[in-house]
Amino acid sequence: MEPRGAGSSRCGAVGDGRDLERGGVSVVLLAVGLAIMMVGLTAVTVGSVIHARHRAQVGADAAALAGAMRMAEGAPAVCDRASELAEANSTSLSGCAVHKGVVVVRTEAWLPKPLHRWGPIAAAAAAEPMGAAPDTDGG
Repeated sequence: MEPRGAGSSRCGAVGDGRDLERGGVSVVLLAVGLAIMMVGLTAVTVGSVIHARHRAQVGADAAALAGAMRMAEGAPAVCDRASELAEANSTSLSGCAVHKGVVVVRTEAWLPKPLHRWGPIAAAAAAEPMGAAPDTDGG
């Protein structure tokens, strides 16, 4: 009878190649963990971009409607009010015009700080006063 671990036994004997497999599960788990983190980071980034896009559009819609309510006061009052509403919605007014009785605005919303390098997200909207006759002087 041979002592345990001696002779031709293949259970963990030194030099049989099994030591090369040690830690393989750790590497696989690390890779899976990194993949899950990357998916999560991508989801957060896409969510931030979508949120900024919605914020920019809400700011543009509100600014255009607010400007249209001041149409009787002239273009400067329209754009001043549009700017106020854009800022109230955490956006900035990047363009404002009154053309043939329609207020057209453009707003920008910034992404969170880590994503600033991609620049702002822009949106545009147009509105006119309810029941108002179109402006025929082209202003």
